[in-house]
Amino acid sequence: MLQRTKASSKDVEFSTDSKRQFGGQAFQELPVEQDRFGVWKSLWLGLALWLVYSANLGAYYIGDAFGATLLPVSVVRGDGVALDRFEWLIRENEGGVLPIHFEHRRGHLVSLYPLAPGLILTPLVWPQVYLLDRLSPSWESGPKAAQCLRMMAKNAVAVLVAVTGVGLMHLLLALGLSRLAAWFTVLTVSVGSTLWVVASQAAWQHGPSALFLTLAMLVLSTRHVSTHSLVTAGLAAGLMVVMRPTNVIFALALSGWVGWEHRRRAIAFLIPLAGMVSVLVASNIYLFGGPLGGQSLIESHHPRIHRTASPWSGDLVTGAAGTLLSPSHGLFIYCPWTLLAIASLGLTTRRLPPRSVAHWLLWALLPFGLTLSKYSVWWGGWCFGPRYWTDAMPILAIPFGFGLDWAARQRRFLFPIFVASGISAIGIEAVGAACYPSSWFQEPTNVDRDHARLWDWRDTELSRCLAEGPRSWPLRRVLAYLGLCKDVSSRTTSGRQTQHPQSTQPARRRSMSLFYPSLSPECYVAGAVVKLGPLGSDPAKPKRPRQDALIGFVSRERTHRDRVDAIKKQANSGAACKERTFPS
Repeated sequence: MLQRTKASSKDVEFSTDSKRQFGGQAFQELPVEQDRFGVWKSLWLGLALWLVYSANLGAYYIGDAFGATLLPVSVVRGDGVALDRFEWLIRENEGGVLPIHFEHRRGHLVSLYPLAPGLILTPLVWPQVYLLDRLSPSWESGPKAAQCLRMMAKNAVAVLVAVTGVGLMHLLLALGLSRLAAWFTVLTVSVGSTLWVVASQAAWQHGPSALFLTLAMLVLSTRHVSTHSLVTAGLAAGLMVVMRPTNVIFALALSGWVGWEHRRRAIAFLIPLAGMVSVLVASNIYLFGGPLGGQSLIESHHPRIHRTASPWSGDLVTGAAGTLLSPSHGLFIYCPWTLLAIASLGLTTRRLPPRSVAHWLLWALLPFGLTLSKYSVWWGGWCFGPRYWTDAMPILAIPFGFGLDWAARQRRFLFPIFVASGISAIGIEAVGAACYPSSWFQEPTNVDRDHARLWDWRDTELSRCLAEGPRSWPLRRVLAYLGLCKDVSSRTTSGRQTQHPQSTQPARRRSMSLFYPSLSPECYVAGAVVKLGPLGSDPAKPKRPRQDALIGFVSRERTHRDRVDAIKKQANSGAACKERTFPS
């Protein structure tokens, strides 16, 4: 029987038999140092996770997070938070109209999306901008500018999410979880949740938010919480709130634990937390005239975009059922291991150290879930799976890990269920990483307006992704080489093959063809051909894809330059045209 003592600065394990044999000297006589997770293992784990997050060889366009994608490059160029240099690119995506996520404030174009996610990505984007400037000085005004910007942001946020997985490993070991259970838990949570398909694929708020939550838990879970640890945890909690204001629930839980366990030094935690929140409020008031900033302006469009009365007009019961059980956005459907994690909460509270901060955060899951349930747009808009639960994944990992360890030790018949839930979640997220976005959100009707489709079990986001196949043409080429994909130049849409999916979409989807990752090798090269028609030929005559690609390759620079000049002219004149126009 193994027992653990806290008498030393190092974790040691010893047997009761040895203690009886050597008297009270067993600790000093026969120490067995606990296996630690060192620096090199951390680096290898982080690298492996980053490679998994990058394995789909593409990055998709997110409308509301596009400002956070552009912001790092704007900061590197010396423009600060102003996005004036990218106005032509923003308008191009919307057919010449400025999207609702951007506004002109104080004489400059700014994003209504929170600024913190883009700012935190800047140090990781800067080396990529430097490299691109050396390899292709005109990339920023070239035909693949949007693709380069998305890929840089994705590479940066994938690093942050990979670091989150490493921090989660250290956290679980610090809480006393066995190494094998910690490994499988980190693999399940990092690759079998929306940390993969959502947080690591675009400049969402969720990736940095989960990172700082994990960092705060890790710092406060050490054996001796020093004043410096409280300051670090306060900064992490403040940045977590700045990234995503709804995380104030977790910040309050952390503050409550610090006030209860370290009341004399709680000020060391609260000052940096309050300082970060004050910076957020001050910047929002300066730019947008209110403490909630651009988020409140985005929320004001809910009645028109999502057909809801207000952001908090949702039914609590319907929202709870949807955010947990919806076939296209339910937490238990896309991350089945979370159901076992919730079921293991009681067991976890008994096995955790009695004064651990994890107790407070596990209780915080209840108000957090109620908040998501009351929110009228509980499905999260255009996304894969339960996006809003992404921030809480590091907390849900704790009960899942302890439940897995308990099943392996005491209830062997439950152990395969835990393993199967993790493997199935990884498979679901792998489908999303390879095949999202699909046509499900827009066809046959827009889900934001037709809410009944959120409960359609016969046609879900997952089933549509499986039917249409991978979206990234490099990934399709790899699968075709392996014999897993028959046609590289087309993608299945609703069970049928189409040569140019953009040409059959509504006007709004066609205008986004240059922003979505290519569905075939020639889509990006011949983007102008798809949008403008074959150059110098009969439009009624069908064209082969590779013939179009050749035409587009020869004329893409001239076509793109004309398109940019036309959109810049429209932006300068203030004409918000609804239909795209190009010089003849």
